[in-house]
Amino acid sequence: MLGHEINNPLAMILGYLDLALTEEDVPPAVDELLGNIHRGAKRLDTIVHEVLALVSIDAGRLTALPRPIRVADHIDAALAATGTGGVPVTCPRDLVAAMQPGHFDHILTNLISNAAKYAGGATAIVAAPAGAASVTVEVRDEGPGVPPDFRGHLFDRFARAARTAGTVSGTGLGLYIVRELARANGGDVDYRPAPARGSIFVLTLPQPPRDEHQPALHAAAAPG
Repeated sequence: MLGHEINNPLAMILGYLDLALTEEDVPPAVDELLGNIHRGAKRLDTIVHEVLALVSIDAGRLTALPRPIRVADHIDAALAATGTGGVPVTCPRDLVAAMQPGHFDHILTNLISNAAKYAGGATAIVAAPAGAASVTVEVRDEGPGVPPDFRGHLFDRFARAARTAGTVSGTGLGLYIVRELARANGGDVDYRPAPARGSIFVLTLPQPPRDEHQPALHAAAAPG
């Protein structure tokens, strides 16, 4: 019901807003209003998708169909989708992981968006092989970091740190869903404090088996 009654009309609203925001000769006041509406609609869209994901997790219906994906392509697409430019990316262009493409895009977008909301933006994204069977993708920032007393609850559902709960919008579901998606694909997500200042979120994913036939690599969809 949620998907049909809310998500479908919301998708139409966002589509028309995207068109309106590309129009030229729009008065500045109208353009500003459209931008505010668009941000609010995107926020609502995020909440709807988080609730739908939560329902799937609780019902035991969260499944994953991992396939070989080129990591660098999806990092580039996530940065473009979040409007994040200028972030240094270290990733071999031929690095491949095994994951359902949409799940990977969701995780990357969430981690990059969180860095923007809580830490002034990501300062680096580093992806590399981790041993013979895994790939790690790190999203780093130089923000205030996660308070030590909250780190054990960071991936709990509805968890919000007291320091930011009153100033940063959110449901407390994002990182919980991110970890569930990663684990459904045979991977995981963890947090560690940066050596000097900030946070490092580490996504670990399996590599595709090298001795099996590999289907065509999935390319990330262009944003928009």
